[in-house]
Amino acid sequence: MNNVRIGEKEDQREEPPSWQSYLERLNPSYARVWVHKGYVLLQLKRYREALAAYEEALRLDPGHRGAASNKAGVLARLLRYREALAACEYACQLQPENARIVLQKSCVLVDLGRYREALGTLLQALRLHWRTASSPSSLLPRQTEQQPILRQRAEKELAACEQRLRRRPDDRQARYQQALLLSGLGRGEEALAVYERLALARPGDPVPRCCQVLLLALLGRLDEASERYEELQTLQQQPAASDKHLRALFGPMFSRLLALIR
Repeated sequence: MNNVRIGEKEDQREEPPSWQSYLERLNPSYARVWVHKGYVLLQLKRYREALAAYEEALRLDPGHRGAASNKAGVLARLLRYREALAACEYACQLQPENARIVLQKSCVLVDLGRYREALGTLLQALRLHWRTASSPSSLLPRQTEQQPILRQRAEKELAACEQRLRRRPDDRQARYQQALLLSGLGRGEEALAVYERLALARPGDPVPRCCQVLLLALLGRLDEASERYEELQTLQQQPAASDKHLRALFGPMFSRLLALIR
């Protein structure tokens, strides 16, 4: 149905070209234009088009650092994690001292379920980050950052979990849930103690050791985290890529780090 009112004519004029397309016409080989175009498309969540723009920028300028890192991020959003990892490694070659790019690589390793490698890369990223900061400080969620309703819900779940543990102290699933809730509430020291208990109960299990390394790193205790990481490397058993607890803990924590480290 024609929506044009009587007495009005449809405007047949074309929309004016965007400034990106105008610059492309002036100098189509200008890589920076393609990077800006990719950024705009990324904000619009048009990821495939953004990827094409970043790839064109890299074709024109293979050493463009912004295009390399942004390409890795777009590939991760498209769930193309193996390609994202290769893109991260290339971006790290261009900027080996950039903490955020190293962290981005660590996040992709988490998405691939390669938790040991992710932890080693995370330690490297945090050392780079805190090298320019005044001193290491906790990166765990703070009480002031959390919405009161969500915090109250988490505290209620924690109380129920601890009540369950009083009845069944050896319930490992409840013990992991307790540690996860404590971590989300920013109570890292208490969560560490829970993971230590889980690790002592099963010395060959890498899952609680992985969680300890992550929390120690987020608390700014990098030397301790590195020592625990070396101990983790001696374990023969690898954490399963599909481990539900590692995904539940690592996913939100790494997303938080990406938001904090710029």
